Amino acid sequence: MTFWRWSLVLFSAGLLAAAIQASDAGFSSSPVDPTSPPQNGGNGFAAAASAAGFKPLSPNQALDLGQYAPSDPLPDGVGFVSFKALGSFLYESDFEPWTDPFDEPKKRKHPKRVVPPEIKALDGKRIAAVGFMLPFDFKAGSTTHFGLLRNQVGCCFGLAPGLNEWIDVSMGKHPAPAAMDVPLLVVGTLRVKPLMEAGTTMGLYHMEGVSVSPAHLPGLTDKKNP
Repeated sequence: MTFWRWSLVLFSAGLLAAAIQASDAGFSSSPVDPTSPPQNGGNGFAAAASAAGFKPLSPNQALDLGQYAPSDPLPDGVGFVSFKALGSFLYESDFEPWTDPFDEPKKRKHPKRVVPPEIKALDGKRIAAVGFMLPFDFKAGSTTHFGLLRNQVGCCFGLAPGLNEWIDVSMGKHPAPAAMDVPLLVVGTLRVKPLMEAGTTMGLYHMEGVSVSPAHLPGLTDKKNP
């Protein structure tokens, strides 16, 4: 994947967030308030998208899956890790807050990035995570490479995840159905290592995925589909 394709995908996903909101580490299954409004309105690209007819996500449409835990049975040896835990520490992007693609982003001299020991210990472990899919490739309704995001995004609208609030997932020779805006349970081997492209940090997590399925989340999906 070229640098420019990475830039387009990650900008559209809002991954160059102004800052990452630190929270207490943990694996809570208590649902968060999905009505919390987006923190940054943005301009430039967002304004152009709005003028073109794209509609922003309303607060009750932008769901944060960080604190939901699935009721699905997990394979032996697989532990669930929430995005609340994965994104519980400050992991700044290479750039200062930037919302307008027509402006040149200013690079940070010293991004704040200290990965806690408990997160480093997840490297090489088989885990399950819940999030929304953003396909990076697409063929016959399936994808072999996608981003698993903490929340929904819609052309720079919604809640922008930080660099440690998404997972780069590769499915190898086992394509997964492309299903956006649906909470998914993804199982695989997690790698905790900065994702670099042309000298730019794109993320922190990569997963060698083995399975993708709809997630059953008490209080959310199970409420809608008893």
